[in-house]
Parts: sequence; structure tokens; C-alpha cells
Amino acid sequence: MAKAGVQSDKSKEIKSTLDGLIDNYRANPEDIAELLAFKSRFYQYSMNNAALIRSQNPYSTYVASYEDWKEKGYQVQRGQHGIKIIFPIRTEIFEVGEKDGKKQYRRVTNATPEEKAMIERGQIKPFTTTRFGVGNVFDISQTDCPAEDYPEFYHMGYTSDRHALLYNAVKQYAGLKGISVEEADLHSISLRGQFAPLSNIIRISDKLNDTEKLSTFTHELGHALLHGDPASFNKNSSVKELEADCISIMLQQEMGIDLTDSRKKHFVQHYNICKDLEDFKLEDVLKNVNLAYFNIRNELDPIIEKAVAEAEREEPNNRVQMTEDYQVADQIAEPEQALIERTPLQPPVPDVAPVPKPHHQKEPQRDYKEQDAAVLDYIKRGVSILRIAEDMGFTPQQIGGYYTLKEHDSVRIYPDTNSFHRFSADVGGSTIDFAMHFGGLNEKEAIKSLKEKYVGDRLDSLPQYTPEPKPAPEPKKFELPQKAQGKFARVYAYLTKTRCLDVGIVQGCMKDGLIYEDNKHNVVFVGKDAEGTAAYATRHTTLTDSDFKRDVAGSRQDIGFMVDHKASRLYVTEAPIDALSIMCLRKQQGHDIKDANYMATCGTGKDAALYYRLRTNPHIQEVILANDNDEAGKTASRKIFQTLKKEFPEIKISCLKINGKDVNEHLCQKKCPKNPKKKIAQEVER
Repeated sequence: MAKAGVQSDKSKEIKSTLDGLIDNYRANPEDIAELLAFKSRFYQYSMNNAALIRSQNPYSTYVASYEDWKEKGYQVQRGQHGIKIIFPIRTEIFEVGEKDGKKQYRRVTNATPEEKAMIERGQIKPFTTTRFGVGNVFDISQTDCPAEDYPEFYHMGYTSDRHALLYNAVKQYAGLKGISVEEADLHSISLRGQFAPLSNIIRISDKLNDTEKLSTFTHELGHALLHGDPASFNKNSSVKELEADCISIMLQQEMGIDLTDSRKKHFVQHYNICKDLEDFKLEDVLKNVNLAYFNIRNELDPIIEKAVAEAEREEPNNRVQMTEDYQVADQIAEPEQALIERTPLQPPVPDVAPVPKPHHQKEPQRDYKEQDAAVLDYIKRGVSILRIAEDMGFTPQQIGGYYTLKEHDSVRIYPDTNSFHRFSADVGGSTIDFAMHFGGLNEKEAIKSLKEKYVGDRLDSLPQYTPEPKPAPEPKKFELPQKAQGKFARVYAYLTKTRCLDVGIVQGCMKDGLIYEDNKHNVVFVGKDAEGTAAYATRHTTLTDSDFKRDVAGSRQDIGFMVDHKASRLYVTEAPIDALSIMCLRKQQGHDIKDANYMATCGTGKDAALYYRLRTNPHIQEVILANDNDEAGKTASRKIFQTLKKEFPEIKISCLKINGKDVNEHLCQKKCPKNPKKKIAQEVER
């Protein structure tokens, strides 16, 4: 009975985790696209289990239970923690009568000899019930399986030189499903493919290269398999696009085509339309596409494996010729061409396939050391640094007169000067410096890559890139997230148990409106301006298996989080939990916590919040820095120190020495030395 109770508690915990994950996916549809890319490898698992696996180990590649690994001849390494998943428990039962007006049932395995005989004669008809239990699986990286054995369990992926072969294999699969495929001139460089449901024909633009054909084909195949029957003809077009995107993202990932920013944007665009539809349910869509993808993989994988095996049998003869061709090409290619081809900053795949050059035609030599200064000037001033950032996969976000990057919030991009500065690393400069820093290139490589991509092959041709005029986005109105019903029990437990914060301090902040639980069970930290009005808020998950954290839309970035006691001393941290941890440590040491103020900038690049507090609180005379104990935190502290010395010379400055990666870890280790807190994701993304 006790065991059943434990299992029930685990099931409730997993259900709560799944509810939180689904809520976060609904709020952040780009994460759904990432989940689908992750799911491509786990096509035999449910979407719920894929979400659970990803939340606990986003780098998983192949998982199995402890016993399964033993049967395979490998051992789970000592100290490894299992990844929790749910699994169905099916039981055959039959009706045995009624008691107190309720029907009674018995398992077939517990049937009497007479009842078993009646079941065999068909006089009693049993049926199957399903409930769900919680089990553990372990990723292959958690076992002693050597890397050379990995290919026995999962495919290691395809490179781009296989995309033509894969395209033909998928084309063969489509034919077996009764779907015709044509390559044709679609009279548009923006239209890459289309599916005609009445004729059951997929048309692919004949102007695409192999990778583009395969990418487009996977999307149109999703339409053909899911929307080819008359019953779906009237389905909302955005729902159909979303479903086709789901299939495409999973297939592309399996075939070696990474999830691109444009595919994400297309997915998010249609999701945002779908979520406002009356009958739309995200869970139903994910369940349906997951089943469809499972069937596709079971039928398509053997076709691909056969095609690859046949190609590999033919390759030994081809390999000699390829080697000879490479040697010739190496002799005639310009000296640094190979370097350009393998740099991280790649030119985009053209919309129209280039005319192939004769094999032995030598390209004209270019001396980049003597190139016209106008080219360099154009690269620095004529090519938008925002466009370069987007092409490299980053997401610029406008904040007033400058931009930051969603992926690196310490970056400031200034369109007026076409320059950037990354405060966490204290680097900046022009478009060339941007390509060097984020592309991992040296100066010569950056210039060559930028020129190849944005200027073209002719030195005397300088295309004038003019960004499409975009209307200035209306500033979003700041609204605090809706509060949860009740007494904020989950947030209270998270802060006091998981984060080891003092009960009285947490209660005090809740009473003052600085902390509460939203309706999705995130903890919300509220920042109030000098007048005491809420102007900033950041949310953080209470799930230990998730790292969700995000500022509330419309938040002022120069406010931060602050517990203001009108004192002359101010402690400064990166994260609100660290600021509260300092209060707890000082309380443990017997200090009056009200003789100081405690603030969090909520990011290493958001020190403007500190300067705002100093300007609006002239009584503050001392600043004590307590940023994270890593290089980014130390760099931020040095920058703040220099700024304070210059702009606030009267302020006394010092740094708080801590053990651990941040103040909260120091607090947890001090409070529970035998059970130090497990590593928890940083409060604010840098």
C-alpha cells in the first residue's frame, strides 16, 4: 500500500511538471520548435516523454531503462540519476457484480478457475484498462558504453553531401504513398514548393539546391500526408501550416538540416494565429503529428538505409576519382578559399542555383590586402549590423534607441553608428569586430566572409543594402502577470526549501508586493520605481528541472529588483534570489537587515538599474558588489567599479567575498553543508 502511495505521489509530481512545461511552451512557441527538433531522435516516445527527457537532459541522444542497458551488455555509471518518464500500465479486468451501487471488477490474473473457464468460453468478456506509472531511463552518455559503439544504438546523422540521396529516397517513399513529385518552374524565387491536394501532387522549385529541395520537400510531404484527404480541405490554413512545420522540423533534424531561424519564425507566426482559434489545442496537434511522424519513420527509415547502403557500396570506386579531382582543385583554387568555406559565418544559400563553373576554370586572384578602401568602408557602414546578427542566428530586440540580443542580453547594438558593445566581455566595434567576436574569426577571415556574403565577387560592385523600413514597434504596456489563487504555496516552498531563504524574509517580501506566484506557478520578482509603482518584473520557474526565466513584457530595464529600507548601504547582485540570500546571511550573523538596501540588476549588462537607484536615492553612500563568482560577474563588477569612480566619486565601493558560484549557493551550502544545493540555472540569462 505504501508503495502504491509513493507511486501515486510520483505520478502527481510528474503531472505537475508536465503541466508547467506545457504552460511554458504555450507562452514561448519558439521552444516548441526546439522540442520538435529534439523529438526527432525520440520518435518512438510520446511527446510528453520527449518533453520530460528534454527538460531533464537536453543533450540526450538515446535512452533506455537500467535493466535494458544491462541486457545490452552495458552498465549505468555509479552516481547517475535517472530521467523520469511516464509509461502505460495495462491491466485486463472483468466485471464481477455490484456493491453499494458500484460495479466491482477483478483482474483476469486473479480470476477463479470457474471464471477463467467462462472467459475461455466467451461467457465473460474482459477488457483492458490503462493507467500510468513513473519510471527511470538513462541516456547512453550515463553508461559505460564506449563512443565507438554509439552507432549501434542511434544514427549519427547525415552530412549535406547526402541530401541529394535523401531527397530521392523520400521521393521514392512519397511514390509508395501515392503522392506524385514534380520539379518545375514555379515562376517565383520566393515560392519553393507547393502541394495540390486535389491532384495529390507535390511541386518543388527547380531552382533549389539539394539541401533546399530536401528541406522544402519535408514540409510539403507533411501537407500531403496530413491534409490530402477531403476531410481536411476546410481546415484552417495556419493549422495546416503548423502541422506541416512540425513534421518538417523533425524530419529535417533527422536528415542533418538544423533548425533555422526562418523556420522558427514561420512556425511561431502560424502558432500565434492558431492559439486564438476557438477549437485549437496544442496538445492535440502535438499528439497527432507525433503519431504521423512515428509512422513515417517506420516506413521511411528502411528506404533510406537501403539507399545509403547501395551508395556506400559504389563509393570505393568513386573515392579514387574524388581524390584526384580534389588534388587538382587544390592546385588551382585561390589560396584561402578553403578557409572561407569552413568559417562559422557562411553566405546564405542562394534562392536561385548558381551556374556551375567549368571544373578547371581558375577564379581570378583577389588581393584582399590591396582591395579598395571603399569595400571596407561599405562593410563597416553600408551593411547593417542588425542584418548580420540575424543571419548569424541571433534575435535582435529593440530597447529604446538601441538593440540587444535575445541570446546575449549584455550586448548593445547601436544602429546609428552600426556598431556594438558586449559589456560582459568588454568588447565591441564595427561589423567586422562583430563577425570576429561572434563568428570565431580573425580579421582577415571576417573581412573575406562579410565581403563574399554582402558585397559580391566584383570589387567594383558595391550593392547598396537598404534595410526595409520597419515601423517603430509600439511600446508594450507593462502589466504584472496574473496572480495564482491561494497562498502562493509552490513559490513559498521553492524559495524556502529549494533556495533555503529565510521564512520571515520571504513572507515580508510577499507582504510588500515584491514577490508573488503567477497563475502558471512561476515566482514573480517585482521592481518598483522611485515612486513605489511597479515598473519591472521578471519571472522564474519553480520547477527544478526547468530553466525558464523571462522579463515581463514592457518592463523598464533601468529598474531592477530592490528591497528598499532607505538605508545608506546598498548590496548589489545579479539575481533577486542572491539579493534575498544576502539578507538571510546577514540575519543569521545577527545583523539588523534593515540597516541596508538589497538590489538585483537582473543581468550583468543591466547596471543602469544601479545608477538609477543611486540618482533617486541620494542617501546611499556605500555600494557593496556581490555579482556571481564567474568571469562574467567579475567583468561586470570591474565595469561598475570604474563607472562609479567616474560618475559617483563620493560613493564608497567594496566587493563581497563569497564561496560558490553565487550568493545563494553560498547560503545553501552554509545552511545545509551535508546536502549542498544542486546546481540551478542562472537567474537571468546573460
